[in-house]
Amino acid sequence: MPRLGLLLSPYRNLTTLCCAALALHPHVQVMNHGFARIEDAGGLKFTVDQTQENLDYFSDMLVSLSEGGRQGDYGGSIIYSHAFEKAGVKEAYQSMIGDFQIKQDIKAVVWKDGGRLREYLKQRDISPLVLAEKFPSLCFISPVRNLLDNAYGLKKFYETIGLQAYVTPSLPDLEMQSILRYIVACHYEFWTYARTMPDRFFMFGENDMGDDVLARLAEFLGVRASGAWTRTAGPLFLSAVHHDHAPEHAAMLQQIIAEPGAYCAEFLQFIRPLSG
Repeated sequence: MPRLGLLLSPYRNLTTLCCAALALHPHVQVMNHGFARIEDAGGLKFTVDQTQENLDYFSDMLVSLSEGGRQGDYGGSIIYSHAFEKAGVKEAYQSMIGDFQIKQDIKAVVWKDGGRLREYLKQRDISPLVLAEKFPSLCFISPVRNLLDNAYGLKKFYETIGLQAYVTPSLPDLEMQSILRYIVACHYEFWTYARTMPDRFFMFGENDMGDDVLARLAEFLGVRASGAWTRTAGPLFLSAVHHDHAPEHAAMLQQIIAEPGAYCAEFLQFIRPLSG
């Protein structure tokens, strides 16, 4: 069975950029969004009835649904995501993959709907650690964008589509303090998973993004990072969207991460370079 990599992080957190780079790999199949369609068709049954048959059904569904599709929640092929509107991305895909939306030799399948998946598991008290222990082919991925850039992007996102019911238990309103607390909590949660099972949870910061992280991500997914792929995908694996940070928001974030006893020293060492 192919390695199955699930994004598990807040929205507007460089996940589309990450998955666009992975989609340029000839052996990595990427499904973008489509949460409702997958849940309605029983694709998430494996999270409760944890059999290999149910996981295989889910993996096969990701592959079949990643042909065609459209931008937004409906989802489908990653080529319809907003990352492919960036100059050079469609051309890079064409040069590496051609006209295929489903790869001919799939060794890893990736699903990018981490914001929804995180809340789905959390509200049902399903631990990603338990799933990883149960299924040897299952792994989880989380980029970490600059926290303030992520907060501004997330605020705009939910203001545009409306604050969705699936996320309100974790993010009850769109006040900046609530958004920042939500983002930091998500990352701390994933960081604890990665400390427990580093071979099944891959976390990286925006400040480290580049060819080395891209190659390690490929290895994590069980595929080879060829020179042709890293040369093509590497320049695209960098965030070009940054915001001016309001001083009061920067001070608010520093206060949140400095709360006594809230976060361990090792996590703070990881997150502080992404907090400015």
